[in-house]
Amino acid sequence: MKCLFSRTKSQKKGSAMRIQKLTLTALLVAMCFIGANIKIMGSIAFDAAPALVGTLLLGPVYGTALGFFGHMVSALLAGFPFSLPVHIVTAVMMAITMLAYGMTRNWAKNKLNGKVAIILSCIIAFLFNCPISLLAVYPWLKEGVIGLAPVLAIASVCNIIAAEIIFAALPAKWKQKLAKK
Repeated sequence: MKCLFSRTKSQKKGSAMRIQKLTLTALLVAMCFIGANIKIMGSIAFDAAPALVGTLLLGPVYGTALGFFGHMVSALLAGFPFSLPVHIVTAVMMAITMLAYGMTRNWAKNKLNGKVAIILSCIIAFLFNCPISLLAVYPWLKEGVIGLAPVLAIASVCNIIAAEIIFAALPAKWKQKLAKK
């Protein structure tokens, strides 16, 4: 008689990988929280770097959740300085940024070489995180986006560079294991 709770080796391996991914996601969420406390101005902080690393390690879907959560925590800690609707739009744009970053990296890595993939995905991340995000909140902030642009540009570049350095420093064995899904 077969037990209802018995699993095959492949099922056990898949379950273990899901647990590892969820554990890593939890660690990255904690890092987003820590980064959200390192403020540059208002709700602009280092919350995006862990989300970018998570996007590269776990894929764009996990990255979108990390990006959304990271910005909402940062905005909450700052007291939602630009209003809740503006920060919801910004959090959605962070999620879209992570999606575009991850999809661009995966596509470019398969079609082009590794260095081009890094450069192209970083450019896409910057474009979505800075000018496109500012366009998305323009209806609420109007000319105020002009004052945010330089600070957000600097923060975006710093978050992207930090994420790329962290990702490059991680052991290849971890990256390959997580990439296998």
